[in-house]
Amino acid sequence: IPKRDWSSDVCSSDLNDGQCTDTSYISLDPVVCCASSDTAALTFGNYITAKQFGLYMQAYCSATGIGTAGAQSLSNFNKEIVFNGTFAMDRSYTFYNCPKIRFGERAEIKFIANAATLNIAKCSLTAASCSGKMWSGIKGNLYNVIVNVDSSTISGAETAIEVQDDADRKSTRLNSSHVSESRMPSSA
Repeated sequence: IPKRDWSSDVCSSDLNDGQCTDTSYISLDPVVCCASSDTAALTFGNYITAKQFGLYMQAYCSATGIGTAGAQSLSNFNKEIVFNGTFAMDRSYTFYNCPKIRFGERAEIKFIANAATLNIAKCSLTAASCSGKMWSGIKGNLYNVIVNVDSSTISGAETAIEVQDDADRKSTRLNSSHVSESRMPSSA
């Protein structure tokens, strides 16, 4: 991991090109990239894997003393995190007690590895307020993916959690204590 000056406490993503353009499909409605109003927020661009994010957060938490991170987990992190693209689940990952996870327009959590587990406990995953548009949600379209949501909120997403018909639906689990809102209010 490259050395970094943590004094600014802001990340426009050292792990990608810093650009935020959606090239996955043509759209007449350009994607708005969200920069947080919280200048201390960590902001990630187009694409970051769970492995890359884990390594980055380990270095960040170690250097700043804020939160606790392992290769496959982030906990007790009270700073805002903004994802403007895909958080790619290439391995299992756990978010615990992270109340400020935000997603820009069309951002998503997408499983790219079979048999991966996403644990979300005591967290809030919401649309970033900058664009006024929804984020895509959690996409579990591979075999044997598991999403555990406990005492958390998922809101402002087009679809909070989606599993394709040919995926193993029995393997997608939700804890009954979660709150999930799949659509933004009509006034938005």
